[in-house]
Amino acid sequence: MVKALFPAWEAEHIAGVVGRDLPYYDPVISRPTFESIARFSLEMGLATRIPRYEEIVAPTALEANQPDPVAGGFGFSSRSSM
Repeated sequence: MVKALFPAWEAEHIAGVVGRDLPYYDPVISRPTFESIARFSLEMGLATRIPRYEEIVAPTALEANQPDPVAGGFGFSSRSSM
């Protein structure tokens, strides 16, 4: 499919680029990471309060952020689905 959409030279490199960048495609945001970003936003004057995690993270992502006991990871992750 990639070869049909891109010139040959570019198609050869796409898998490497996607593989390299795959960890950055993970939509999961942990509570500690969220809290750190929220504090930074408040300290920089970009926010007037720190919202609750549940106010920002979608309900389906909250459920998916629970560890998956079968896979040994999180249910909603680009890494666990590859």
